[in-house]
Amino acid sequence: MIYRHPACRRDACGCRVERVGKDEPLGSKIGPHLRVKAIYLCNVIRISYRQVPEAIYERLGIHFIPAALLDFEGHLAQRFDVVVDAIAKKIATSDGAIHGRHQLRAIS
Repeated sequence: MIYRHPACRRDACGCRVERVGKDEPLGSKIGPHLRVKAIYLCNVIRISYRQVPEAIYERLGIHFIPAALLDFEGHLAQRFDVVVDAIAKKIATSDGAIHGRHQLRAIS
């Protein structure tokens, strides 16, 4: 998938201005969908941080380093802070049993 963005040059300074897509970091080779898939492979399927970029490179020809997964997870964690806080408040006010379907790995 190729991400194309509207772009232009400023008259005053001549620098390039590009509009970023929804939830997409500007200038990144890895789009939001592939980032989520990489995190899924690592956290749900339990493929190692080293093997995820290798697998994606073999299948799609897109290269990134294992440390980029930590960055992907950090950005995703920031987006879901509101959800985590809401769940924590509901758990704190609950009197009954609490059931969880999946075990989540902590993201630091």
